[in-house]
Amino acid sequence: MINSLFKIPALLTLCVVFLSGLGNASDNLSARLTAQNFMELTTQGKSAEAIQLYMHPRVKELLGDVLTDGVAQQQAYGANLGGFQSIEMISEHQLGNRLVKYEYVIYTPSLPVAYVLYVYSSDEGWKVTSFQFDTDLSMLK
Repeated sequence: MINSLFKIPALLTLCVVFLSGLGNASDNLSARLTAQNFMELTTQGKSAEAIQLYMHPRVKELLGDVLTDGVAQQQAYGANLGGFQSIEMISEHQLGNRLVKYEYVIYTPSLPVAYVLYVYSSDEGWKVTSFQFDTDLSMLK
């Protein structure tokens, strides 16, 4: 009987540890899906839609026209390089509990493009808070 009593707390502890691990895995999957969906729309020439759906609302509010100009620049960039052909996630860096950095390479007929974005978990769910892109691949670390 006493041995059984000791087994119950140990079993409960294992269940709590397992379930908390599932929560983190689910959060990481949500962050990864946000990043992947943002990138897929971007490479399809739908940057404005990607920003509308996946960019954090506060960032859109603060940046306004700057963000709109960035979308136009990104689409022109892709067109000048012959269009985006495919994307590949290079790395995923967990930067605390609520922030993840993703590094991608977008392949074009001319040159590869380095693309870095940050996804943040807030009251809005997982949303992109910033991104940058360049043909200078040294920005990938």
